[in-house]
Amino acid sequence: MNIKKFVDEKLRKADGRLCQGRMKGNWIEKHYPKEFEEINKMLSRLGETDGLYEGLYVLYNDIEVIPDEDFVCWKHGYSNKYKSKLSKIDQFLERNKRRNSHLWENGLTENADYVVCPVTGTRLSMIKRNYVEKVLEMDYDKFLETYPEQKLVCDIRYENIRNGLKVIDEETGMTKHEKSNKKRYDALSKVGPDGMTGFRRYTRKTRETHLNKIDENGLNGYQRIAVGRNETILENGLSVQRNGLLKGLKKQEDGGRISRNRHTNIYKAYTRLVRSLSNSRKIKRKGFEVDHIYPVSKGFDNNISPLILMDDKNLQLLTKSENTKKHAKITMTLDELFKMVNKTKEQNDIEFNVFLEVYDKEPITLKIYEKMVGRLNELCKK
Repeated sequence: MNIKKFVDEKLRKADGRLCQGRMKGNWIEKHYPKEFEEINKMLSRLGETDGLYEGLYVLYNDIEVIPDEDFVCWKHGYSNKYKSKLSKIDQFLERNKRRNSHLWENGLTENADYVVCPVTGTRLSMIKRNYVEKVLEMDYDKFLETYPEQKLVCDIRYENIRNGLKVIDEETGMTKHEKSNKKRYDALSKVGPDGMTGFRRYTRKTRETHLNKIDENGLNGYQRIAVGRNETILENGLSVQRNGLLKGLKKQEDGGRISRNRHTNIYKAYTRLVRSLSNSRKIKRKGFEVDHIYPVSKGFDNNISPLILMDDKNLQLLTKSENTKKHAKITMTLDELFKMVNKTKEQNDIEFNVFLEVYDKEPITLKIYEKMVGRLNELCKK
């Protein structure tokens, strides 16, 4: 039997590599029983081998001893015996060049079509944290510090990722990015055995971490952030904190969306106004809480009038667990909200601007409401 002819004609793919599915004893026995019997006889005369791959290698090359350092496994590139002697980097380099051979094609440009690893010199479409930590066995932050100017993702890979996230799924009508966000939101919205949602556990853990990390000056994490914002001076000569406040005021003057910072007085006044008057409008029942169908926090984000959010049609009674599970979930569009309370977007914009106007002059919650109503009545008469 001509073993070389049998292997080349029956077991190889069109590209010259051996087919993994055919390089199995049961497959050869099923399709070529006579040849399989002869191969077994030849292998038995060789004595002990590490398996069919190495046995066929010996027969194919007509050698007696398998050279450990030169043996090339037809399956992937190295025999298991030789592969175990290679480092993780060597194994990765061989695997990467085989799987990503397109990165070595002619006419490609560095950083545009591929990036070069500064440690191994191999070409990659992107340098991942897993590659740095598991293959290079380096700390990821240390890697970034050592190679600060290293590009981590080539331009074409970045574009492919960005465009891929915009593809709309026909079944759900959402992009991959939106599906991913929804999946994360649904998972974190579930109430666990401890009665808390994932969001609540996450914020509690974050808060505890900041409060417990005390430095040599006796400052916790939150205090260090505040000191940093006040002491860091930008190019215009103002601190980070001051620049942030000016930016928010500029957006407000331009009629844009106001940044929702839970520590700003305007956000506190907005939520206090809506919640205090909503609770007085809806009759409470034991074991239930007043909930806003369109969330207060999202209302502030989208410049919704406080009068619309406290409208009876936007209020409902939920149990504590139901309210916790709902969190700040939006179940309707802005157009549906305006239709529900029988108001137009134009009316909403007028009322929201009146709130901002009154807030600038009046810090007391109930007086803000009274002055809003008075100011709106004046505008109606005009």
